[in-house]
Amino acid sequence: MSKENEILEKLEESAATVEEALGEAVDTVEEKAEEIKETAAETVEAVEDKAAEIVESVDDKITETTEDVKEEIAETVDKVEEKVSATVKELKADKPKESKTKATKKSKASAPKKYVSATKKMWIKIGIAAVLLIGLAVALVPILNTKSPILTNKTVLTVDGVKIPADEFSYYVGYVADSYTSYYGYEYFDNKSNFETVINYVTQVLKEHYVVYNWALEEGCALTDEETQEIHQQVEDLKATYDTEEEFQDALKASHLNEVLYEKMLLVDEVINKFSDKIYNSETSKYAPDKADVDRLAEENGILASKHILLLSKETPEENEQILAKMNEILERIQNGEDFDVLMNEYSEDTGLATNPNGYTFMPGEMVDEFYDATASLKVGEVSGIVPSSYGYHIIKRIDPDYEETVNRLISVVVNDELQVRLENAKVKLGSGFDKIQFSDFGLVPKTEEAEETDAA
Repeated sequence: MSKENEILEKLEESAATVEEALGEAVDTVEEKAEEIKETAAETVEAVEDKAAEIVESVDDKITETTEDVKEEIAETVDKVEEKVSATVKELKADKPKESKTKATKKSKASAPKKYVSATKKMWIKIGIAAVLLIGLAVALVPILNTKSPILTNKTVLTVDGVKIPADEFSYYVGYVADSYTSYYGYEYFDNKSNFETVINYVTQVLKEHYVVYNWALEEGCALTDEETQEIHQQVEDLKATYDTEEEFQDALKASHLNEVLYEKMLLVDEVINKFSDKIYNSETSKYAPDKADVDRLAEENGILASKHILLLSKETPEENEQILAKMNEILERIQNGEDFDVLMNEYSEDTGLATNPNGYTFMPGEMVDEFYDATASLKVGEVSGIVPSSYGYHIIKRIDPDYEETVNRLISVVVNDELQVRLENAKVKLGSGFDKIQFSDFGLVPKTEEAEETDAA
């Protein structure tokens, strides 16, 4: 057999092999897609920022389905097969003829090189086609994954690198939805905008929660091994209060939780608690003002303090007239020199008096306007007239703000400003399929009576 025929025969065998291999590739694309998605998930952090820029420039939304991909692959396979067949025919047509001339001998001698070159070209084309097929599958995997991350148990959103999984997001949605449905029923969420409001609220809460969590870690508030073990033991102790494991799991499920998530949330909350204890302690907080600046900063930030005698308002005008008459009597006794604190402890109906016997230190917005404005109009030591508010009737005595409370308020001003900056700069990335989330994904609607009777049967 001549060298040329041998090459042609190998090319035909290769074409058949390529056709068979590409056919198998079509059948296995869907199997490989899942592997590709897992690999893509590991590298997504490195490419998401760039991908976001690309997405912004896309005008039309890509809506191809898996069947479209199959059709595209099938078309590509057909083209490859046609190209292979055409190459084989071309090679057969170009088979060199025998000649006794020197030129013919020279051409004949170089013929194998010509066929080798053609072979390389064919394999290059086949390789390019295969790369395009794989690239097409990789590119379309994220686009085709349009299912809700709640249903697929994937990451719902990422806040500054912290991934919030479906079960954690579902807990918050379930918690908020419970409060709505207790008043309005589950039909409340038949209105899509009502559900979107809940989703937006939960997203914002989780954003703030994990921005603070990351901030706490920066400030060295990570839990020690001992603290972590204490949280774990806390879960075990709770579990021990149930008669069976099943009862414990059912109790968690009723609260939209599972054991792993419950322990994780306790750990995260403990980190944030450590952070709060640290930054609001005037001795340990780097946000605490210098002592020499406390009075000035308190005045600049509208920090006031006062004690008050409160008589709660009643339902009828007649009752309120009696209350007002009583307040006038108390006010007259104060003006006649009786001790304010004695009368306050005897008559005030303020439920916070027991925990705040020395009065309140507060900032704008922390008290009703009538109370704040009346305090601001007094000098330290002065007593107001009768001040009506939505709570009832007050007699107010302005006092000096408590030092520790004042420092805490000043720290909170700086901390809140810093938090706002961090929230504005936070990188929040929505998971694939976030826009597909529906109320029905969470399984919050209770079983109908008919379904419950079927289960019982």
